[in-house]
Amino acid sequence: MKHYLLFAFVFLLFGAAPAGAQSLDPCDFIRGLESNGRINCSRIKVPEDHSTPEGRKIKIAYAVVSAKKGRAKEAVIYFSGGPGGGSLGAGFINFLGSSPLAETRDIIIFDQRGIQHSSALPDIGKGVYDAMAADTDMEGERKMIAAVLAEYRKKADKKGIDLGAYNSFQNARDVAELMKKLKYDKYNLFGVSYGTRLARIIQDLYPEMLNTVILDSPNLMTDDFLIDRMKSYSAAAEKTFRACERDARCRGAHPDLEKEYTSVIGKLKSEPVPVKYEGGTFVINSQDAVYFLRRQLYRTDALERFPALLHAFVDKDLKILRAVVEAELADVEDGSFNTSMFLAVSAYESMDRANTPQAIAKMYRELPHFPDQLAFFTNLYIEGMDWHGKSVSAADRVFKMSSVPTIIFVNQYDPVTPPENGRFFQKKLERSHLFVIDEGGHGGGNFACKMVMMNAFMDDSAKKPDASCMKLFEEPSTAR
Repeated sequence: MKHYLLFAFVFLLFGAAPAGAQSLDPCDFIRGLESNGRINCSRIKVPEDHSTPEGRKIKIAYAVVSAKKGRAKEAVIYFSGGPGGGSLGAGFINFLGSSPLAETRDIIIFDQRGIQHSSALPDIGKGVYDAMAADTDMEGERKMIAAVLAEYRKKADKKGIDLGAYNSFQNARDVAELMKKLKYDKYNLFGVSYGTRLARIIQDLYPEMLNTVILDSPNLMTDDFLIDRMKSYSAAAEKTFRACERDARCRGAHPDLEKEYTSVIGKLKSEPVPVKYEGGTFVINSQDAVYFLRRQLYRTDALERFPALLHAFVDKDLKILRAVVEAELADVEDGSFNTSMFLAVSAYESMDRANTPQAIAKMYRELPHFPDQLAFFTNLYIEGMDWHGKSVSAADRVFKMSSVPTIIFVNQYDPVTPPENGRFFQKKLERSHLFVIDEGGHGGGNFACKMVMMNAFMDDSAKKPDASCMKLFEEPSTAR
């Protein structure tokens, strides 16, 4: 259940060894990554809990891709989203390493703690997926998820894992250890979605080590794991319905997309659609349909994909439905997304015990565009509050004022991190530029343009980046 962005293009890389990465190990542990002189990998050992450095240790895996032109004094560190999304995939490493970002700077790509190659947590992902796939209602799904969490907590306890130590602040201190080890003159942070939250914490804790920060699709520390997803989906669905009314092609095929949506979800309550895939059957109930429709809004072509999926439910188009189901399963099976880490961070930073099942049900009734509740998130929220029993302090939920030069990108119709998040971030960033892009989806967009702007900003942060290659929704705002 992937909640982050990867750019899945594969390029071959050649060149000199990284300046800041002497004596690194081979990258044999990354499946499909071809050996060449520009990529080196290693792991560093860090405390599971940095406040008790003598305690249990974990390993953080990373790759360094050397700059295309000469020895680099600076590096760009990429921060994946989720939380729970891995970065150390062959295609993504090759993509970033061949991109304009690597012209004169080394690129550092790492798996955050508890994910993939960095002491991965025992993962609840498959168990949660099976609960969603079952032919049951929300209550039945919740009971299945509760059993999954209980089983996996036992596994964590048996291994001596402190689930409460898997949070953004421990994560940030891992990055500090990595920066100190590699010894570049300065670092540029590039975070997407949840990665913006992590980068923003590092920006507060270690400003002296940074040249610039790029935050794409800003994720607030004050966001609630469930409630903000409910609100953002409701708002994004509303924008989608109104956009369809304005678009002649969409309006012709769907004269009343909002009414169609409500009708289709209602029918699935009594007539769920079983979808066979390799390995089992996923019974798509009404709550699952809301989940899958929400996922379509992550894409820039949401205005086509959202109604297309509605049609697939009505027509029982198993080809389309199987693709949707298998896409979610792939995230679970390939190990690139760790749902246990996703829940550990969320329970530490983004859950409120005042949101009881009764209070949540009331919010669903009050928000528009919820013919049924949102599967996966709702039950994981309710059952996951006791995942480890630790939580962030009120003081740590507030970012400090920062003078580190920063760019913020956000899409106008983003269903996850709306433009308001960028404006909120900018209040605490003295030297920042906010670019609201006139498109839908979550992240993505004209990445070639973004890289041009990012490179120019990293070269000279005193200048406002030229955004003429970007289709903007509004004039960029600048904080001084």
